[in-house]
Amino acid sequence: FATNDLIARVGGNPYDNTDKVYHGSADDAYLNKNVQRIAADPAALDKLHNLYDTTGKLNAPVITMHTVGDPIVPAWHERLYRQKALSQMPKIYYNNIFVMRYGHCNFTSDELLDGFEKLVIKVKAKDAFQIPAPLARAR
Repeated sequence: FATNDLIARVGGNPYDNTDKVYHGSADDAYLNKNVQRIAADPAALDKLHNLYDTTGKLNAPVITMHTVGDPIVPAWHERLYRQKALSQMPKIYYNNIFVMRYGHCNFTSDELLDGFEKLVIKVKAKDAFQIPAPLARAR
């Protein structure tokens, strides 16, 4: 669903694996030689960058949560966004929580409530209270 939705929004295929080197299979050389290669549509790729490139400028406090073992969205994406946000805004506006677990958005109810509670605190006292961003412990 998400892939087809994005292709429709940007008017073409923004994905490209022409230079991707895959690894971790039983025979990486065979895989890389025989995998289907797909080139991105340049216009779709430009539109994707113009529409979906983040600025890091926040209008209100934001809490993000990320599982460190996310196989879909790697945890280093979160670190890049944190750098971008903190270069644009005071620290009080942004806080990220890393959860030591495998899976995409694999949070417990308690972890989600904890994140929401931190957000409420930030909204109520954004000028007087700073929440540290340690690694959250899996519960």
